[in-house]
Amino acid sequence: MSFDPYFHEASGSVRFWVPTGEEGIGAIIGLEILSYCFRGQTDEGDPLKIYAAHRDQIHAAVLRRVAEGAREPVILKRHDLGIVAS
Repeated sequence: MSFDPYFHEASGSVRFWVPTGEEGIGAIIGLEILSYCFRGQTDEGDPLKIYAAHRDQIHAAVLRRVAEGAREPVILKRHDLGIVAS
């Protein structure tokens, strides 16, 4: 199985897998969430570059959601990354 992230143009989201041994947990993070949570912290606004720059934090959020009972695909929201809606 390939764990390479990719940008899904139609949904405006990065789709990726968090490796867990030989398997992976499928997850999705929208461009809006990436931009809102990490704005100004990376160059160029490329969603895959933003994802890569914050991969550890994003993967940790997916694993927390799974531990809480979330099922695949895990769709991350602002609060999953410690951002409270204003």
